[in-house]
Amino acid sequence: MKNNLLIKLIVILGVVVIVLAWVINYLFLSGKAAPKSQAAGETITLAYDNAAPTVASGSDLTVLLRMTPSANIYLRGYTVKLKFDPAVLQAKYIDYRLGVPSPSFGNTSSDLGSINATGTINIQGEIQNSTGLLMAGTSTVDLVRLVFTAKSASGTTVAGTNGNIYYYPVTGNDGTILVYNTTIPDLKINGGAAAATCTSFSDNFTGTALNSDNWTLWTNNDGTALVGTGSATLNLPASADGTSKGVSLSDGANHSVNGGDYSAEIVLNSVSATTSEKKYVSSGFDLQQTTDDYKTLASISRYSDSSRITGGALVNGTWVSQDVDIGLTNNTPVKVKIEKIGTSVKTYYDIMDGKGYQLIKQFDNVYNAPKTNVYFTVANGSTDFPQGSAKFSNFVLTCAGTGTGGSISPTPGGTVTGNVRLNLKLKFQGIGKQPASGENSMTVAVKVKQEGANTSFITSQGTFTADNNGVWSGTVGFNISDVSGKWAVYVKGPQHIQKKICDSAPTESSPGVYNCSNGNINLVAGDNSFDFSKIVLLSGDLNQDGVVDSVDLGMVRNNLGKKDADTLKKADINRDGIVDTQDFSLILSALSVRTDQL
Repeated sequence: MKNNLLIKLIVILGVVVIVLAWVINYLFLSGKAAPKSQAAGETITLAYDNAAPTVASGSDLTVLLRMTPSANIYLRGYTVKLKFDPAVLQAKYIDYRLGVPSPSFGNTSSDLGSINATGTINIQGEIQNSTGLLMAGTSTVDLVRLVFTAKSASGTTVAGTNGNIYYYPVTGNDGTILVYNTTIPDLKINGGAAAATCTSFSDNFTGTALNSDNWTLWTNNDGTALVGTGSATLNLPASADGTSKGVSLSDGANHSVNGGDYSAEIVLNSVSATTSEKKYVSSGFDLQQTTDDYKTLASISRYSDSSRITGGALVNGTWVSQDVDIGLTNNTPVKVKIEKIGTSVKTYYDIMDGKGYQLIKQFDNVYNAPKTNVYFTVANGSTDFPQGSAKFSNFVLTCAGTGTGGSISPTPGGTVTGNVRLNLKLKFQGIGKQPASGENSMTVAVKVKQEGANTSFITSQGTFTADNNGVWSGTVGFNISDVSGKWAVYVKGPQHIQKKICDSAPTESSPGVYNCSNGNINLVAGDNSFDFSKIVLLSGDLNQDGVVDSVDLGMVRNNLGKKDADTLKKADINRDGIVDTQDFSLILSALSVRTDQL
């Protein structure tokens, strides 16, 4: 009897496994095989019901994103990424009209906090049945309804990427899901906006793949690009003299470097070749004109055969360069920076010894390209090499206005004392864009404490500046005799509540809810780069006494409408140039926390 019962249980279990496998096989983006490209001749278009709407400041705007297939299909799902300027628009409502949002992937109205902080909406819908939804060719259906609130009447553009439609064809359906990559039209509100001359951007390369919204793999060979664990590795296979491989920062819908003034920096971790001679394989960091001739306007390179580093630029049509012997091995990290202001370019290097950037050379009369791409590359300068490779990390592009002149914001990694330096990215409550020049600097207090040790706080402070998205970057230094063990970092802005941070890359589901108990951060001697901008540091402690109370509320309430420098310094929390009800609301929202975290 027991054996019969056991056999029955095994049979039932087997049937359950088969059924589950069949169900999983038909879930969104699954099937008998991986998604394939669309069948020849089929098209699927996306369009807005009104691609050029107008809206008054403070009013709501409702738009529908619609889909039209050219042939009969069974729709399984769709993905769209939309980018908007949160300083002009705020998302108010997301309504999936076709299918349901994919759990953990498709943004909904519950994600409005993070959406309006980043200006990004990830739309991903799915049809949750085994066959999909039958759609007739040339018919038009609504995918999603979006409601925005206009913060001003300025012209602005909602741009889209990652338009993928997943479907079965009705004719020749073998159960394999096809994917159609479609163009997302621009939604031009109040006439739209001209393309940005420069968009600040940073990437610490901790993901598992290149960020396709911003980076484009560029190569004329079969090399590979590996991303993760804080670095991007470019491999260059056996090739002829002069062959190179690289990654470029695109000037498409989601990112543009279309002239203007800016600085760009990256860490050249290493460069190597597979022969013992190790001569002339280089890792490079280039500004390149995006026209048919693709002229390199300026670059910094390091070489595998020596410790030299070279900065160069195209001056009056002639390439001019300067070599510097930095006295390091080819595996020692070096931070480099190219700074462009008008037709002048400066090249810098920083061996990260606490002395900050050192000037390689200033180049004047450099061609002022209307469009520029940023590249990092590995190049084979000799036929002797079977292979070369290079590692890169911590890319930062900082804009500094348009046209000639202007000034570059202070760059993280400048002159900072201490044997341990923290290069931090921070996000402060209420600041969603870059403040005006007079407001775009703040002194931030930072403490560190070793977990489980009977030690006191080690304190420091640093100057931080914001990019176009309101992400503040700066460096603080500490003298720490023993960096072993785990650490917690405590951050307190000049008008803010102290936040305890236990993780090297913290995140939160809603602004301000991140909380932690035990420090879990590893520190090393030298530079440590941490992106804390995925959590929000709450404001409210204006008099810096460690608690948000009636005194802080009174400092705003009693100064409403004022714009003088002294009042702005103490009570303009969102740094928009006036003390108003927005600042008062920010303090009220922080009352649930009230005190510094210890």
